[in-house]
Amino acid sequence: MNIKKKGLWTLIALVLAALTVYAVMKGGGMSAADFINAWDRANKWWLGAAFLCMLGYIGFEGMAVRSILKICGYPRRHRQGILYGAADVYFSAITPSATGGQPASAYFMIRDGAPTAVTTAVLLLNLIMYNASIITLGAATLVIRPQMFLHFKPICKILIGVGTLVILGMIAVFQLLLWRPRVLHRLVDWLFLLLHKLRILKHTERMEERILRAMEEYKNCVGILSGNRKMWLEAYIFNLLQRVSQILVSGCVFFAMGGRRGVISVLTTQCFVTLGANCVPIPGAMGVTDYLMLDGYMNLMSRDAAFEVQLLSRTISFYICIIISGLIVLAGWIWQHKKRYAKKQRESA
Repeated sequence: MNIKKKGLWTLIALVLAALTVYAVMKGGGMSAADFINAWDRANKWWLGAAFLCMLGYIGFEGMAVRSILKICGYPRRHRQGILYGAADVYFSAITPSATGGQPASAYFMIRDGAPTAVTTAVLLLNLIMYNASIITLGAATLVIRPQMFLHFKPICKILIGVGTLVILGMIAVFQLLLWRPRVLHRLVDWLFLLLHKLRILKHTERMEERILRAMEEYKNCVGILSGNRKMWLEAYIFNLLQRVSQILVSGCVFFAMGGRRGVISVLTTQCFVTLGANCVPIPGAMGVTDYLMLDGYMNLMSRDAAFEVQLLSRTISFYICIIISGLIVLAGWIWQHKKRYAKKQRESA
């Protein structure tokens, strides 16, 4: 991983987070003391449930990747799956793309011994299931509570519509890359040719040989995945559970703040927010997600309650989530580094 580049995006994400929180609190007429007071008033059992749902968001991501890797012949432990999931969650949150965490997840998978070609196939399939689960929840929401979409402002409806189109587009692209290896091969060839012309990459002959071997391995891996319906179902279910876990955070916070009736409306509103969050390439969809949440919640509860539920939900489901994910990634990197160092010591002894 490019440490300097990731560090830059982390700094940008922190600045965006600070500006977003400041804007939300100022817009709601809240101070830091008001936020702390809201946190103190919240039912701690329901906040605990919200934390568990947030951890489920990380865990189910790792379980999905782990289930696909196992079918490809590379079984991994639960802690490794959690590391892959945390890397995806963390770097997706600090980079301007919902798929920004895939290279980081691939980095740890490759260091654990999974071939690059296998890693590529696994992550492409998981991305398809990830986006398919979002579309599933959006479709279910339209069936259960279609009127919730009508409550959003026109600009929010546009954001939700654009986000839906972006997700469908990504599914189509990832399907193409997964099932049409030639397209991926041409894309890789074009990339290496560009790097060679820019004089960044030399000795392209050796690289071409490696690409051919990797593509052959990629085709074999795709062949294994295509014939295993059980694996597809498992990956889909784990991704669906991941999205549900994140959405349930808002429901738990709603109960924690004294809400009793209308939780289904809160959850369906959050489903639409999830769709709209994919409309622009902003780290963690900061600003967009907050705006959509506030617009949706203020149709369901008082203005003050909407700001409190939004801030507490976002604090747990996003800010605390990326802190925990970042700590897991750091611990995993240290653990892998020590493991590789110990292996080198044994080999040299």
